[in-house]
Amino acid sequence: MKRLVIILCIGLFISCKDSRISKQTLIGNWKSEKISLEITEDRVMRIENGKEIVYDNYSISNDTLKLFQKSNIELHLISLKEEKLIFNPVDAFKKDIQLIDQTVFTKTLKEKNVYEKAFFDKKLLEGVWAENTEENALFFVENDSITYVESLGNSYPLKLKKDTLYIHFDGFMYKGEVLKLSQDSLVYKGENEIIRLYRRKE
Repeated sequence: MKRLVIILCIGLFISCKDSRISKQTLIGNWKSEKISLEITEDRVMRIENGKEIVYDNYSISNDTLKLFQKSNIELHLISLKEEKLIFNPVDAFKKDIQLIDQTVFTKTLKEKNVYEKAFFDKKLLEGVWAENTEENALFFVENDSITYVESLGNSYPLKLKKDTLYIHFDGFMYKGEVLKLSQDSLVYKGENEIIRLYRRKE
């Protein structure tokens, strides 16, 4: 009887240990029926109904996932079971936890090495960029230079290395982390905020 109890305890311990959640187990690309999550070591991008929500940082405490976006914090109850990431329903009376329906995510095949930097095609930077498709342009990129509309007479050297954007201004160099670069949108992380821009038709 004692031996059976010991075996059951060991099995329970191993089961709990396998389902333990850490950043390393979360990093990658996850998808449910309506939501996609792109999780790296220091940020989470949520894509839902065509809208992108970028969380600047996140942390994990037991079964609670904390998502940070500027001054806002979202709390979610999560679990891992058979390589599926599950956002669990929570008690509606727990007002410090965001109430969401149960959502099950599976890891997609485009998962990257957790320590590998993303590579973006520099040619996608070329063009005119604005805060939205209806706003006036903020700047345009041509070859290896960037020109701001407010100072059309001045162009500055621009370089994209892996996922890092470098702009050489007079006297200092700006550096930003590119989170997304496509035919239609540019998202990058500056010193204190996430910048989202959209390509304008010239």
